[in-house]
Amino acid sequence: MVVNLALIFGGTSSEREVSLKTGKSVQKVLSSLPSVRNFSFDFKGDYSLLLDFIISNDIDLVFIALHGGEGENGTMQFFLEENNIQYTGSDSAASKIAINKNSTKKICIDNYLPTPQWDFLRLDKQVVNFKYFLEKYNDSCVVKPSNDGSSVGMSIIDKSLDEKCLKDAINKCKKISSHVIVEEYIRGRELTVSIIDGIALPVVEIIPKGKFYDYNSKYIKGQSEYKIPAKLDLDLENQIKEYAESLYELVGCGHYSRVDFILDENNNVYILEINTLPGLTDTSLFPKAYHEEFKDICNKSNKTYDLLVLEIIKLALK
Repeated sequence: MVVNLALIFGGTSSEREVSLKTGKSVQKVLSSLPSVRNFSFDFKGDYSLLLDFIISNDIDLVFIALHGGEGENGTMQFFLEENNIQYTGSDSAASKIAINKNSTKKICIDNYLPTPQWDFLRLDKQVVNFKYFLEKYNDSCVVKPSNDGSSVGMSIIDKSLDEKCLKDAINKCKKISSHVIVEEYIRGRELTVSIIDGIALPVVEIIPKGKFYDYNSKYIKGQSEYKIPAKLDLDLENQIKEYAESLYELVGCGHYSRVDFILDENNNVYILEINTLPGLTDTSLFPKAYHEEFKDICNKSNKTYDLLVLEIIKLALK
């Protein structure tokens, strides 16, 4: 059986460039699969054009290689659901929850999963009480958009919190979104857990060369180092994996996702967010974790990458 597959990449979000890289990486695999007839589509916001493309090419499955914005907030997923088109990744309901860091953190609190203290700001509906934040967060905090990824618009204020710093950080976010998270800053090790079909892959530790794991650290080669698997006590490793799998299930994710953590100096672990369409570029974390899990089967990273793309497709066609 030959599957007509539409690879959708690009998008209109702040993560468009990342999506183009993911699309390019996935495209290489799809072009080598004899059972897949691949059609590529650079999505620029026109759903009518996309639907015409899908219908005219008799598409059986859409591989969503979008990041952020409509690709990850459930809009694309809802469009495909409404038109009875199968696709890869989480459904519209789970996507809508996961893209919203405030909603995700509420789920964590309601289900006894650890996450840093935070406040949610609607800049379009409220005035910022700077005195409140300065008193609550003392000298440090993280400020980031509530509904975007790849650390776009994020600021870490470390031991220098004052009204000017906070204003600057909020204004930086405001260029991207009116929904802002002000969060407790926890100094520690940055960890991430990739999940495929509900099962956690090896924990990855990220060691960025810059101050934190920002956009450049994520997507420019050589800007970060990785420990795979992360050096952790076995009980702690299992706990982190259980937290990741629990959040995946609670949010209602499907096929694959990735959960990001911070581990403080006392080995207290905190969930930061969950990503329903994690990057699949050659510097991305998910393919690294997948390779670690299956390297004994496929000793080359490009072979495990091929296996990953194929598994995502098979999960979507179940």
